[in-house]
Amino acid sequence: MPDPMTEVRVNNFDDLHRQFATYLGQRRWLFRGLHGVSFPLVFRFGRKEYARFPWKEMFGPWKRRAAEFVREQAQNDWDWMAIAQHHGLASKLMDWSYNPLIACYFEVFRFINQDCVVYAFFSNRDIDPDKKTPEGFYGVARFKPRGIAARIIRQRGIFTYHNPENLDPQEQLQTTERLDRIIITEEYRHRLIYELDHYGGLASC
Repeated sequence: MPDPMTEVRVNNFDDLHRQFATYLGQRRWLFRGLHGVSFPLVFRFGRKEYARFPWKEMFGPWKRRAAEFVREQAQNDWDWMAIAQHHGLASKLMDWSYNPLIACYFEVFRFINQDCVVYAFFSNRDIDPDKKTPEGFYGVARFKPRGIAARIIRQRGIFTYHNPENLDPQEQLQTTERLDRIIITEEYRHRLIYELDHYGGLASC
């Protein structure tokens, strides 16, 4: 495995396609877009504003109330977390996609005058929800949800799970893992959204 943390800059679609082509045929890669290069790679519940909210005290009451309203059928707490994430509740899950063009859309759809970034994450660590509970797993690992929400399926969605909350994949990379930062320049990001529309990258968003 090469350098576990790399960074490239792209200025046009040819650059972008050339970089994405390096991931072809490797189904372990996940992609996540952020609006700006200064934005931390942190899931919502790991942000400072949530530090005073104990996860168990928030998640338990939410499950009890949500059971009355949600249509999805949860079989365990992993399902409940995926449902919570789908409905906007801050959780210990971070959204990724197998599709790099979908990740691109989520970084460029806001017209902000600054560079933005797509992260590409490679990991062999997977969570087996039949063998581990959320409280019983420590570290950062991939979690593939069941088909409990159509939007997750359309966006080829997958999650990483982070426990405890302050674990950052940038700082916790193992020797078999890799995290790439693909910087989209400010000049190119405003054109990229129209190119994504042309090539169908927005169809699932």
